[in-house]
Amino acid sequence: MLQDCEQAGIRIEVVGSAADGKSALNLLNNCEADLLITDVRMPGMDGLQLLEKARMRYPDMQTVILSGYDDFAYVQQALRLGAADYLLKPIQKQEFTAMLSRLLELRTKEKKETFLGWPEFNVLDGFKAVIAADPDNLDNARAREFGDEQTVAWILRKASMELLEETEGVYFLGEQNKPDPCNILYGLIASSSEAASQQARRFADRLSAFWTGKMRLPISFGISRPFLKEQAEGTPYREALTALLARLPHGSGVYFADPGPNAALSSRTESDPLQQIRASLDVRDYDRVSDTVLGIARRGMETMSPAETVQTLEKIIFTLHHWALAAAPGRIQANGHQTADFAARLLWSRSTGDLLQAVEQWMHDFFLLIDPDQQEGQIMSRAKKYIRDHLQEPITLEQLGKITFTSKSYLSRLFRKRTGQTFIEYLTDIRMEKAKKLLAEPGIKIYEVAEQLGYQDWKHFSRTFKDRTGYGPAEYRSKLQINDSE
Repeated sequence: MLQDCEQAGIRIEVVGSAADGKSALNLLNNCEADLLITDVRMPGMDGLQLLEKARMRYPDMQTVILSGYDDFAYVQQALRLGAADYLLKPIQKQEFTAMLSRLLELRTKEKKETFLGWPEFNVLDGFKAVIAADPDNLDNARAREFGDEQTVAWILRKASMELLEETEGVYFLGEQNKPDPCNILYGLIASSSEAASQQARRFADRLSAFWTGKMRLPISFGISRPFLKEQAEGTPYREALTALLARLPHGSGVYFADPGPNAALSSRTESDPLQQIRASLDVRDYDRVSDTVLGIARRGMETMSPAETVQTLEKIIFTLHHWALAAAPGRIQANGHQTADFAARLLWSRSTGDLLQAVEQWMHDFFLLIDPDQQEGQIMSRAKKYIRDHLQEPITLEQLGKITFTSKSYLSRLFRKRTGQTFIEYLTDIRMEKAKKLLAEPGIKIYEVAEQLGYQDWKHFSRTFKDRTGYGPAEYRSKLQINDSE
């Protein structure tokens, strides 16, 4: 087939192939593909299931289904799932090359008409503006009705695409530091500064009307100041995202960048904490550093604008980064710990909670990189404390991962490394030690002990206790000469 394409003058590059749908999906996660061609019948995940998942994750990728079955139901389902074409086996050479040629032409046209990189956008004639759009809350029942964030992002991009086709001078802008698939940037061209602001407002209002009306989800927009001459890439992006931060205190809306020059750090910014941070770094007191930075972030959100708070945090992170270059240059340089990614996550924050979580996550990752052994100990201390404080509740590795900012698999390995036990073994031992103390207290029933340790079935608790101690709870109490009945 590749030779046929070359002979037809179609230049394509195969970035990967897979024997089944699951392998193909994993492959797509690790490469950039413009086109997916898949058979319907495959072991495990079939072609239609792969198509559905791939379209959710990669809405801009074109897909083609191959099948030996002339079944209209298959065709209908494939097209409903967004397939660009459906070819029947055996596939004819001319049919295949014609399909590729048509899709390539369509792809080129779409990219030319609606997608621009910053260099192409920056040199266009006219007054330009950058628009940042982002749903305000995806952690609610309405958002979950649509599935995961990839699905919501696909719907948003689809609605944007339709609006772009009706609106002259507005494009999708490519930009790397977007922490969420729903973060979208647009570039706008107009004949004057006033027209650029007005058109940006109309575009935002129309997209907002669709999103809040049909999707019933809140969305906000940040719009940069119009500019005529070429600008450094970060400046208009920064203005649009800084404007978007206004949604944190004010709620959903369309926000324009401050017409004045970018403000310097506010006079309300604390100076002493930087000295405290440096002093804590000198003695490797990373917990105190994290507490200090989080305290600055919390107070900043209460006493300063979100934009000023982000500026303050960026200055602190810059200080930490430079300290790390001296303290652990090999680790920092080898891992490329990028403050730009952190700044992007702050600027795209959907709430004060999101912003604070981003700070805490960055601090955790940073110190884990700088001093893995010490940070591992702190992770375990935090996990063990959570276990001790929540013995009466179901406890999972997923829960511990959220409060320690680690993955389930990493935490599982860490428990084995630090305790010599699996997580379940460690949790059970802690519960049984607590059970011994509770059973030694007169007046408390065995089923009450079970409930206080997170067991819904006291018989299950009794079996576990006997497996660990060699005695049932009642036998253990008799041994202690405590005669309370169940």
